[in-house]
Amino acid sequence: TSEQGAVVDMYAIWTANTDTEYAIEFYMQKIDGTDYVLDDSNKYVNADYKSGTHTTDAELTITPITVTGFEFASGNQNNVLVAKINGDGNTTFKLYYTREKYEITFNGNGANAGSSMSALEYYYEQIVNVPANEFVKNGYSFNTWSYNPTVELDNNTFKMPAEDVTLIGSYTKEEEPEEGGEAPSNDKLVTESAFVNYIKNSLNSVVVAIRHCGRRAIDEIRMRDADRE
Repeated sequence: TSEQGAVVDMYAIWTANTDTEYAIEFYMQKIDGTDYVLDDSNKYVNADYKSGTHTTDAELTITPITVTGFEFASGNQNNVLVAKINGDGNTTFKLYYTREKYEITFNGNGANAGSSMSALEYYYEQIVNVPANEFVKNGYSFNTWSYNPTVELDNNTFKMPAEDVTLIGSYTKEEEPEEGGEAPSNDKLVTESAFVNYIKNSLNSVVVAIRHCGRRAIDEIRMRDADRE
């Protein structure tokens, strides 16, 4: 209580809001591995992770989340992980992520010893042009690649997934020439056995021709002798 006419000082008592909003921005490295761009379309990070509430004027530390195909760039100086929550709701945290690289390896699937293809590296989601086969497998023609894991091909290209990929060669066995058949084509790989068979068949044809000519010559000589008698 106070006496009538006395001056009374009154003080406001404030309680900090516990639901003051803040935002989190995620910056993702470009496909070519150069600069970073804001993920404002929620392509890589769900919108649920990009905002929250906390107590006004309280300090908050953000813990980076795992993002498929990316790694948190802990050394990036543009990161803002710790901040005091402003009462106006304009506090913004910033997290930067580098794009991961994954490896493409090649499995010759029974190719000749010493026949190999070097592994390749691509950034996550980078377009991969399927390379031409360099393996050699005697007696076989290269058919196509199979993929582990399976990828979605588009005009002989695919996007690099967030994991390593192995390309496995598949082949078609070449046919050996039949007796009297044509010589193997120069643009095909010829096995040693196929070549030997071809030579044998050719020699057999020559022998048959010689025998035929020899018999015909003998018959003509006998006919001439008969006429003289």
